[in-house]
Amino acid sequence: MKKGFVELAQAKYVLGPSVMTRANYDKRMTARYLLAQGESTTLIKNPEESKDPLNWYGVLVPGCLRKSQNNFYSSLEAAVEVHNIVQKIRHLQSLLDGE
Repeated sequence: MKKGFVELAQAKYVLGPSVMTRANYDKRMTARYLLAQGESTTLIKNPEESKDPLNWYGVLVPGCLRKSQNNFYSSLEAAVEVHNIVQKIRHLQSLLDGE
């Protein structure tokens, strides 16, 4: 996740201070990925048509902004995987405790 923030800071520097601000966000923005919880948690793409937010910055998006997006997505995948492992450990612990 740290890499994502570093790449994001570099993208802000490359694009300029006024390009990436809260005022520039589309207020109708929706999440690109959702969590589906069942026996295990999975990451699914939002069924609603969600546009890639990088398209807000034009066709020639800085590479560091794309890297930042990919790093944050990788962090999200890792967090889901860790959550699933913790859930399995808790389940096994409850079986060992005889609950």
